[in-house]
Formats: sequence, C-alpha cells, structure tokens
Amino acid sequence: MLFHLLVPHIHAVLAAAAAGASTAGLSLSPNASAPGIGAIQSIINSVAGWGKLAALLATVIGAGIYGLSRNDGRLAHLGHAGHNYIVKGLMGAALLGLAPTLVSWALSV
Repeated sequence: MLFHLLVPHIHAVLAAAAAGASTAGLSLSPNASAPGIGAIQSIINSVAGWGKLAALLATVIGAGIYGLSRNDGRLAHLGHAGHNYIVKGLMGAALLGLAPTLVSWALSV
C-alpha cells in the first residue's frame, strides 16, 4: 500500500533528474585516494566473493533438489522449491556481477 503512495513521487524525482534539474549547488566527487580505501575495497571484494559462492551453492543445491523431485515421485512437491533456488541463485550472481556497473551508472546520473 505504501509503495503505491510513493510511486508518483518517485516518478517526479526521476523525471526531474532526467531533465537535468538543478541540485541546488550540491555535488559529489568520489575520492579514491582517501585513507582506508584499500581496506574497504578488500572487504567489499571478500563479501562479493562469498556472495558469488553462495549464489553458486544455491544454484547447485536447487538443481539437485529439482532433479531429485523430477525423478522421484515421492519428492515431486519439492520441484517448485528447487526451481526457486536455481532462479534466486542466478539472480544473485547476476546482481553481483552488475553491481559495479549499476553503481557507476547511478553516480553518473
């Protein structure tokens, strides 16, 4: 319900940004030479690595569950769960791969 109330406001903000509306003198310029950037980048890379492993694990487990449910009539009810694991694992991997591009795009808007 709340989402439907916010949609018109979100559209107005996006339209203003697309039209090149003024940011009232505010600016953002990321500084890659700030202290601690190397450590933060290392943490982000570690989290992304664990995320990729989790996405791979979800996909493999989902494929196993789906395969067992298709071949064993007693486990047929698990087919939907296996399918969900596969799709969510692949979506997670795609988002992890696209995250740097999406952040760069959002900062350039």
